[in-house]
Amino acid sequence: MTPDAPSSPDSVAPVRPLRVRKKKRRHGRSRILRDWWIPALLVAVAAAILGVRYLSHLKPMGQVAGYISNSEILTQEYLQYEGKPLPSLAAEQQFQEASVLAGKGDYRGAVQMLESLARHYAVPVIFHDLGVLYAQVDDRDRALQAFREVLARDANYAPTQLSLNSLRGFGPHAADPPIAESEPNSTYLTANLISLGATVVGEISTPDDVDCFRFIAPQSPRDVLQIEIKSQSVSLAPKITVYDASGHPTGETAESAGPGAGVSLLLSPPPNSTNYVEVAGTHGTSGPYAILVTATHAFDRFEPDDDIASAHAIAVGREIDANIMTAEDTDFYSFVADHTGKMVVTVEGQAGSLTPGVAVFGPTRQPIAYVVTGAEKDRKLSRSFDVEEHQTYYVQVWGQTKSSGPYTLLIQ
Repeated sequence: MTPDAPSSPDSVAPVRPLRVRKKKRRHGRSRILRDWWIPALLVAVAAAILGVRYLSHLKPMGQVAGYISNSEILTQEYLQYEGKPLPSLAAEQQFQEASVLAGKGDYRGAVQMLESLARHYAVPVIFHDLGVLYAQVDDRDRALQAFREVLARDANYAPTQLSLNSLRGFGPHAADPPIAESEPNSTYLTANLISLGATVVGEISTPDDVDCFRFIAPQSPRDVLQIEIKSQSVSLAPKITVYDASGHPTGETAESAGPGAGVSLLLSPPPNSTNYVEVAGTHGTSGPYAILVTATHAFDRFEPDDDIASAHAIAVGREIDANIMTAEDTDFYSFVADHTGKMVVTVEGQAGSLTPGVAVFGPTRQPIAYVVTGAEKDRKLSRSFDVEEHQTYYVQVWGQTKSSGPYTLLIQ
């Protein structure tokens, strides 16, 4: 073997085998520690949810399009329609709470509050908001019912007209008053809602059939309404019976002279009140008819003045013309004495219809003089009474023996 030749493998020390280093499994490290980010994410999500809920209590979300949240409108409408101030601050608070719920998207909670308010404060803004919310939860039938309640009180209520034009699935005439009766309507619970001034046709189909309609009296001041039934056949002799908001008969009723003849009835319900009228055929008669309820605008310029709290101020020495609309109507006036001593109140019925009665009340609103003499129509009544200068006194005028009609009043 030459020196330059490589050494034989057998003559060299054995080669150390290569050691493959294996990674040791760290049995002490749990899967939970390795996935630490999962619980951290859950905690962050929970904190975000709680934060959103907390902030939602501090500031309501945006309101629903068309929803009226201003409680001042509720106050203004109640005064306008009822003729007196809103009697409770709780009503305003409940209206505001409903607005907050609606802003958060809790439409059903807001509806529940507004439905409760509507039973005691039936003004357009409440029914309008109900209609908007029912539309949000896709309850079209209830939305239309609510909008009809608005238009039965004010056919030109702008917010409702705008909503009907803008809400999907509705239209400008979707809540128009009906032009024909809809069965079943045999009781006040199923009465058809009709609007003043809108003619509705119906039919007494059998001798036992009756039809019920519901209508809303005009806003303040109190007015005289005419219910008119026109028979559309030679067989029907219609009869009218009026019921109050609780479904109890008011005692106001009228019958036609005979088959084919119409019938009408005058009544003067409180402003913005719910009223029912039942139509039937007398003596087993039946046939088609048309019903129309209209406001006669019979109130005078001093209305509303139906109680001493709403007495209308008049001037001493100036005669006024006014009107007792119905047997239930009464008028109150106030005046300030311009001297100390005697003053005289004089009232005289006009047009041969009113037999007036008069009462005078002092500054404490206690009666100090009555003038009631017999039942002669057009009787001029006068009474003197003592006054003190600069003190306020009150006069009440009504119709004796359920009479009504125009009169003149003079304080001097």
